[in-house]
Amino acid sequence: MNKIKSLVSARIMCGTSGHNHCCRHYRSGGSGGGGVGGVGATASSATMRSLPTEAKVIIYGNDLTALSIAYQLSQKGNFGPNCLVITGQKSDALSDSDSPQVNSCLLNHMIVANPRVSQLIQFSHQLFDVNTTGAVYVAHNPWTVDSFRRRISSSKLVFADDSGVNLLSKEDIERLYGQYLNCDQLLGALHVPNDGIIEDIAGQQRRLRALAVESGVQFVDNYLLSKIKINNNKISNVELIDCHTNRAKRIDCQYFVNSSNNYLTRLIAKRCPTRVRIPTLCTYNQVMVTKPFDGLHGTGGDGGGDSGVPIIHDFDQRFTVYQTSDRSLYLTGYEKVSKILQKNITSHPLRAYKLWITMYFKALKNLGQLVGDGECGQVVAIDNHFGFGWQRSHVLTENDRNGGMNTEIPEVYGNWDDFYRILKPIQERIPALSGAKLHKLVARLENFTPDGRSLIGEVPEIGNYLLAAAVAPQLAAGAGRLITDIITKSDNTFGHDFWSLDPRRFIPSQSNRIFLFDRLREVPAKARYNVNYPAPHNDYQTGHGLRTSPLYPRFKQAGALFQQIMGYERPAVYMGAVELDDYQSGLSDSESQSNEPLRHRYLETQSFGRPHWLDAVHQEYQACRERVALLDYCSFSKLELRSQGDEVVELLQYLCSNDVDINVGSIVHTGMQNERGGYENDVSLLRMADNHYMLIGPTEQQSRCISWIKSHDLDSVVDIRDISGQYTTLCLMGPLSKLVLSEVLADPSELNTFPFFTYKELAIGLAPEVRVCNLTHTGELGWVLYVPNDNAGHVYDMLVRVGQRYDMRHAGSIAMRTLRIEKFFAFWGQDLDTTTTPLECGRAFRVKFDKDFLGKRALLRQREEGVRRRYVQLLLDDFDDKCQVWPWGGEPIFICDPQYDSRAPVGLTTTTGYGFTLGRHVCLGFIRHPHNEIVSNDFILKSKFEVEVGGKRFKARTNIHSPKLTDVSGTYLATRSGPDL
Repeated sequence: MNKIKSLVSARIMCGTSGHNHCCRHYRSGGSGGGGVGGVGATASSATMRSLPTEAKVIIYGNDLTALSIAYQLSQKGNFGPNCLVITGQKSDALSDSDSPQVNSCLLNHMIVANPRVSQLIQFSHQLFDVNTTGAVYVAHNPWTVDSFRRRISSSKLVFADDSGVNLLSKEDIERLYGQYLNCDQLLGALHVPNDGIIEDIAGQQRRLRALAVESGVQFVDNYLLSKIKINNNKISNVELIDCHTNRAKRIDCQYFVNSSNNYLTRLIAKRCPTRVRIPTLCTYNQVMVTKPFDGLHGTGGDGGGDSGVPIIHDFDQRFTVYQTSDRSLYLTGYEKVSKILQKNITSHPLRAYKLWITMYFKALKNLGQLVGDGECGQVVAIDNHFGFGWQRSHVLTENDRNGGMNTEIPEVYGNWDDFYRILKPIQERIPALSGAKLHKLVARLENFTPDGRSLIGEVPEIGNYLLAAAVAPQLAAGAGRLITDIITKSDNTFGHDFWSLDPRRFIPSQSNRIFLFDRLREVPAKARYNVNYPAPHNDYQTGHGLRTSPLYPRFKQAGALFQQIMGYERPAVYMGAVELDDYQSGLSDSESQSNEPLRHRYLETQSFGRPHWLDAVHQEYQACRERVALLDYCSFSKLELRSQGDEVVELLQYLCSNDVDINVGSIVHTGMQNERGGYENDVSLLRMADNHYMLIGPTEQQSRCISWIKSHDLDSVVDIRDISGQYTTLCLMGPLSKLVLSEVLADPSELNTFPFFTYKELAIGLAPEVRVCNLTHTGELGWVLYVPNDNAGHVYDMLVRVGQRYDMRHAGSIAMRTLRIEKFFAFWGQDLDTTTTPLECGRAFRVKFDKDFLGKRALLRQREEGVRRRYVQLLLDDFDDKCQVWPWGGEPIFICDPQYDSRAPVGLTTTTGYGFTLGRHVCLGFIRHPHNEIVSNDFILKSKFEVEVGGKRFKARTNIHSPKLTDVSGTYLATRSGPDL
């Protein structure tokens, strides 16, 4: 305690006040330190006379991400001269030199367990100047060490085998870093030599801007964004307001990129008449900076960079310490429960007006000027400068003064009481810091989403509106490349999809502030220091209850543990019936500072080995295969499409690779391919009438599917309705499901003529119109029932009552996942993505080449040339279930053949599960040829492969067709069959 006080007391010696007040600026997108003013004041800034009337791309923002997008676009053909960057800042703004700031950031490849995201970080390493210091991730707990083992395996998909990423023992830590690192209670550490520091963000920005300007990109400084115009669901032009003259300028564009990448992201979205919902808010973070300190330099370590001191991450204590080349130390971290930036403007007109008057005088005092507009009555409200050098301003319009817009006006200060809780474990882990002298404590804001990942790509509401939000600087270059690929319609640079970063992975209600205030309390700590327990079998504690089925209370009473997907509470596994008041979950009262505990049973899997729920899933699995089980399918995306004439048939025939012109009452599975033949969507279509279809898709496709179809229905002749919330969907699965269904139907004889892949509207009990489908989406026998919500409770009670005579069980999504993995069924978003073609995943039999459809040309070309990767099933015969780490997806696949390099991965697992019928672990994934040659059946079946799980390799047998499984009715062959090519 005394050592910590000595460090804190040093701030008195350097003459700082009790709070670090952030200086106010008249700029919105700038980044960096004193040099940023220079970034905005270059001769390349456009004036009113030089502003073009049109541009292919307009980018709003001036941070590292926005400049990365501008630079990379400028390197693509003629996009440079047709690209305009609205910086949102004044070129004659006040200097930043006295502002508290953090003009550096980290490049951490292993801060995320997803190897695909690590590729984006690696791309930033190539584009930016990085001081490669290396990093050490220390672990206090055995599960953190297990997490490191998984990360070492996944790193082989990003780095070469000789990259030096390795696991350190406690003895290794003491030998390398013991002179300044307290190794008590440490169990191990992960050493990553490739990690480093971007020390001069402002300098990086100046360099990118200069390179972009050389290629013709124009930067617009003295303008603010006023309006975004929409035509046919696309942005047609934007209107800018001159900060000095208040004159408006309209510029036509083909793409608009919102890359303000801070709290302005939501405000910019409100400039659009079509509401663009952005699920982000800012959380409060602090960084303590010391004066140059040599107490760590030269005392140990092998960072290899200029400083010689590696970055130190403590996942269990949630802090980070790094040292720049000027020997200054940066100390930061996140508490378990973060503080969220609260909104300051209410909908009450008088309160809004009072705030407007306050902001008027604050602006007048800080700048000595007021920028008004006689027509719009705009007042520029200036606020703070934060971490990563971001600067922000807000424009209060007449709507704001009348309470029509929830404008955020944050005031952020350094708070020693809060930072002490982060500083204390840092001081205990690195005692040598007691000799460091404080320079400043910086308060900053960081944007986060409900799942802690960035938003990069097209928004679902508008076709040519692109978003780069919640992007950390270490992802800036990779994000810029993804946006560039979309705009230029280029092949994906990284060779695979980034659905985990796509804005369409969220639904509109997840941008609700109440939900975000709840969820984002725990997101920052997990996003920055997460152990990354198996997903999707591990959920957040907060933000539950957003979307629930009418049967949600009944599922809870039956013992369901839920996992949230697209905001929907879906039963994952049933662990025994409970009384409704016997459980509560979420952050504790002391952690959440709330008197109301969250009453939701969410699934937690805090192990990388045998999960605690495996036996329960086994019982559910047996019920599905041998008797009968009841599953909740409510979360599935459900749309209705209809037209006056044949327009809906023509549209779907063009979008779908299978033939959808089927008989009324039939069901067809089909992909919706993009121009390159990849899966944009993977759906089932029920033909209700000649010009009426019902579309069923994976839960994650709800926003994506609607936007994809609308983007091709240019004349809006097809009526598209989202009915996901109108039906309660239940699945009766198993060989006895027909007997249960026959006892609840008003007319059981309907089942006598009810073939596979058809549907009927039948009466169940007192429910007159239940859509009954003869399929299960897992390859098992069964029925899916689409019940109007009004009748859901009645139908459920009847099924449960009748099902008791057949020993029916409830089953969750994990059992369903296990069934489809064992049957070799691929799911979109988990196995399939926009880069996967039907020929690569064994679904060529679902492609009808005798008709015209989107992506046909690409598939014909691939069929002629051959595929270069294949979707396979791998059976781990010699895997010991007692191993500490099980396969959970994302494991590298290696080939074991003397003629090939066995050190380089040839593939990646996508989804995994324990196959109870096969009696071994089953992995699904993709395999490429080591020499990037055509992948034939013989290559897959005759080669020997291994899967690396937690640092150990296990032999794997490969299948390219569904395995033959035996059930109570004899031999059963899953429906994934047909010719591969």
